[in-house]
Amino acid sequence: MAVQAENLVICTDINQPFIYGTFLELLFKLENETPGKNSACIIIGDAHSKNLKKILELTLKTGIQKERITIYDGIKSTSNKTQNEIKNFAEAQLKKIKNTESLYDIIYKDHNLGIPILSNLISKTNSIHPKIIDHIDEIYLYIKYSLFTYISFIDFMSKNKKTFNYYIYNGRHYNTYPISLLTPEKHTYYYERFDYGKRLCIIPNRIHDFEKRKALIENFWNSSNLETSQKSIIAHDFFKKHLNNKFTKNFNHEKVNTDKKIVTFFISSEDEFASLHPSIKTSNIFKNQRHAIEWLTNWAKNQNKYTLVLRVHPHYEEKSAEDRLFWNQICGENLITVPSHSNINSYNLMLASEKSISFLSTTGIEAAYLGIPSILIGNSPYKGLGATHEPERTEDLTLMLDRELSPLPQENTLPYGFFANSFGSEFKFIKSLKLNDFSELLTYE
Repeated sequence: MAVQAENLVICTDINQPFIYGTFLELLFKLENETPGKNSACIIIGDAHSKNLKKILELTLKTGIQKERITIYDGIKSTSNKTQNEIKNFAEAQLKKIKNTESLYDIIYKDHNLGIPILSNLISKTNSIHPKIIDHIDEIYLYIKYSLFTYISFIDFMSKNKKTFNYYIYNGRHYNTYPISLLTPEKHTYYYERFDYGKRLCIIPNRIHDFEKRKALIENFWNSSNLETSQKSIIAHDFFKKHLNNKFTKNFNHEKVNTDKKIVTFFISSEDEFASLHPSIKTSNIFKNQRHAIEWLTNWAKNQNKYTLVLRVHPHYEEKSAEDRLFWNQICGENLITVPSHSNINSYNLMLASEKSISFLSTTGIEAAYLGIPSILIGNSPYKGLGATHEPERTEDLTLMLDRELSPLPQENTLPYGFFANSFGSEFKFIKSLKLNDFSELLTYE
């Protein structure tokens, strides 16, 4: 008879309320579902130690047994031998780093620790090409604590021979990604906040592996006990709220200046997807969004029927000057760029478009919902639902752009809307403490 796997919830950051708060919510949920079958592993940096006593008190309030909690309290808690190994490894790697590409060469025991380090650096600088020389100190710390996390979790696994279901927060960062390299894929789950931090979600594959998300979305729709009419109401509610919030606030009804029909490419933020696990492909056609825009610019100058409009995401106003300028200053024949600072209403722009193009942006499924032919050239979560036109080669893309294209059925967008509006579970732990927000946890008495 197969051994029932127990649950191990891992937390590697007790400095960020939204991270340790989500960790506590998951533990609380699992303890209510499978009491006594859950363990916790807390691996933290030295700077986080000041919060450890309080977090331990809160962890026990989830119902978990104290003997089932394992803590690795910073590099200072390891042996002198391990401390020297971490220090020597970090110093040796730092000497070899010349640019962002060389971060990918940070290898420890055949495992790449450079991928999450670059991801963290990109998030910190809001630039997909951060200047290494300006961030040497951060990189050094990222290397040290990435290796500390890796070594600590190896130690945990060597001392705990149980069969676990492993729960890792997000899995993209320097202090979580190394753990994901050590756990068996079929027993690894990723937990996160969902719907702007309103719900707890658990995903059975890497958070950013959108190609695998389609099956989850379809299964969530098909396995729901709700009537189709009820699910549809929830889905429609998502699109109506999302479109209204996303496109109408602070924008006007100005139009782009062209007499031709327009095809609009809605450009999405890049930083979250710039350094991911090598198994994850953001597109089957293009290496990244920048390669896609290079191809589309060439397409635009070689035909007469349409004007290509590039709508740069307003979030680029918060990105690095280098990234913002790259997108806002794109120019070419038969091409109009609507920069990130423009007040042009994207909702109206979408409605005025003959076709919409998206890479990873939710605008692709939103356009499809509005009845606009939507071409998806990236591996978004809604790919494969039958809501968007999905070329697999540039030849297919050329045909879709050059020819008349019909919108696909709106009903095919509903499983995504239903998933986005109701997947996951509400936060119950902070409610049990009569708190309003994760930020109040450390002051709870």
